[in-house]
Amino acid sequence: MTSDTDPAAAHLRVGVARADITPPVGMRLTGTLREGASEAVDRPLTLSALALLGGRTTVIVLACDLIHLSPDEVAHLRRAVVERIGSADIFVNVSHSHATPAPPSAQEFDPETEADQVELADVYFRGVVAKAAGICAVAVAGARPAVVGHGTGAVTVGVNRREVGPDGNLLLGENPDGIVDPTVGVVRFDEVGGRPIAAVVHYSCHPDVLGPKSGLISPDYVGAAREVTERLTGATTLFLQGCAGDIDPLCGIVTGDDGVREADRLGTELGCEAVRVYQRLVEHRVRDHRVHWRSSTSTSSVTGWVYQDARHTDPVVASISTTVTLPLRELPAPDEAAAEYAAAVEHLDAVRSQESDLPSRLRARRRVIWTQMQMEAARRERTLTVDVEVQGIRIGDLALIGIPAELFVEIGLQIRAGSPFRTTLVSGYTNGVLFYVPTAAAFEQGGYEIESHQNYLRPAGPTTEWEKRLVSTGLEVLADLNAEVTR
Repeated sequence: MTSDTDPAAAHLRVGVARADITPPVGMRLTGTLREGASEAVDRPLTLSALALLGGRTTVIVLACDLIHLSPDEVAHLRRAVVERIGSADIFVNVSHSHATPAPPSAQEFDPETEADQVELADVYFRGVVAKAAGICAVAVAGARPAVVGHGTGAVTVGVNRREVGPDGNLLLGENPDGIVDPTVGVVRFDEVGGRPIAAVVHYSCHPDVLGPKSGLISPDYVGAAREVTERLTGATTLFLQGCAGDIDPLCGIVTGDDGVREADRLGTELGCEAVRVYQRLVEHRVRDHRVHWRSSTSTSSVTGWVYQDARHTDPVVASISTTVTLPLRELPAPDEAAAEYAAAVEHLDAVRSQESDLPSRLRARRRVIWTQMQMEAARRERTLTVDVEVQGIRIGDLALIGIPAELFVEIGLQIRAGSPFRTTLVSGYTNGVLFYVPTAAAFEQGGYEIESHQNYLRPAGPTTEWEKRLVSTGLEVLADLNAEVTR
C-alpha cells in the first residue's frame, strides 16, 4: 500500500484545466455493431484535470470523455503526467460514453481492411496522453487557495438493465424492480473570496443513450449535465462515473435523432439537480447576529440579520493506493481451449470469404484474438490471478474511491454504506477497466456481464468472491484515509 498525506498545516490550493479531445469526423467509434465511421459531432469530447494541492501532497483527478482505457494505458498516461509535473497521485476516471473512440487495447479495428482507422486511433490516443500531461501542468500552475464543500442530491435517470425475458434468459433491457442508485454527488471548489473554480458531479449510469448505430461523436447525457452545471454555476465541471455496470439510461438505448433529445433531457435533469445541491454547499458570508426594529404602527418588531465572513478550515488532503490480488475463473483444459481457437479461426475465414458486413468481420476477428489469449493462458497454467488497484482520495470529510472495473451498482452502495466519511463517492471505470464485476448473486442468473472478459480481451473473468473482496478492500482504504490526522 502506498500513501501520501500532508502533515503540515497548509492551505488547500485548487486548479483546473480542460482540453478538447474530440476525434476527427470519420474516425469509427467504439463497438463492433457499428457499420461505418462517425458522421458528425453532437458535443465536443473533453478531458478535464482537477489539481488538489495540500502542502507536500499533489492529487490530480482526470475526467475523460472516453469509453474505457486498459490499466496499462492508464499507467502510460500517468507516467507522462509525472514526467511533466513531478510526483503526483493521479485518479483517472472515464465517463464510459459509448459515442467515443475505442482505445488501441480494444483491437476493434481490422488491420487488413482498416489500416487508416488503426493509424487514426494511434494518433488520437497519443494526442490524448499529451493533452492530459499539458492540462495537468496548467491546473497545477494555476492552483490557488480554495475552500471546498460537498453533498448529495437525488435524481433517477437510470434503470437497472438486467431484464428477465419471457424465455427466462437475461436481456440488456429494463428491470424497474432492480436496484439503482439515484444519488448525485457534488463537490464545489471556490476561491477564498467566492469566485468559482470547479465542480465535480458524480453519478452511476451508462452513457449509452445514442447506442451502437449512431454516427454521432458525443459525451452522451454527460455533456448536457456538464453544460447545464457550468452555465448556472460558472464552475468548470468534471463528471465522474460511478458504479454503472448494471445501470442503463431510463430511456434505454434510443435509435435515430430521438437519441440526442433524450440524452439532453436526462443530462439536463441530472445537471439541474447537481446545481441545486451545489448552491447550498459553500457559504462565504453567514448570518452573525439578529437586529430588531420597532414598528411605528404596531407593537410587533421587525427582525433582520447582519452577515459576516464565514470561517473555513483547511481539509486534510490524502491519497492511498493499494493493490489486491484476485483470482480469475479456471481456464478450460488446453485441448478444449485449442479447439475453441481453431473453431474461431475457421469462422473468421468463412466470414471473410463471404464478404460479410463490417460488424460480422469485427466480431469474428475479436473472437479469434480472445480464444488465442485463452488458449495460450491455458497452456501456461490453469489458475490465473490479476492485480487490482483500489485508490482512495481524501479531502477533509469527503472520500473518493476508484476501482478499475465496470462495477455493479450494489458493490458501490456497500462500500459507501460502510464509509466513515460524511460523503463518499465510489467510482468504477477508474485507472483502467478490466471487465464487468457483477455481484455474487448475479453469477447465478448469468447474462452478458458474466462473460464480459471476452469483450475486454481478458483470458478469464472474475469469480464470485470479487464482490466481497473489493468491498472489504475499499473499506480498508477508507479506514486508512480516516486515520490521517485531522486538522
